[in-house]
Amino acid sequence: MASKAEYHVTTFLGQKLGASSVERLISVLVLLLVLAAIGWGWNHRNKGWIDPEYGLGYALGVVGGSFMLLLLAYPLRKRARPASRAPGSGQGELFAA
Repeated sequence: MASKAEYHVTTFLGQKLGASSVERLISVLVLLLVLAAIGWGWNHRNKGWIDPEYGLGYALGVVGGSFMLLLLAYPLRKRARPASRAPGSGQGELFAA
């Protein structure tokens, strides 16, 4: 008898789900590319190409800070009451029976 975990891994055709060799190769190549980019950036960190006071560095800071604020705002949106249910919205208050 198959366990629940084994049951969920199989598809409706009875084949097990898994990464193909092409997907694994792409994953390894992306990992190597990211590691190479980090290494290149580490070796060239003192060149002064990106300065946080102006230009590209300033823009990256503004965009990064804005994205962090968006990430903080998302849970607040999920918890906020819809405007139609907020007190004083006017719906259903005038003609409530």
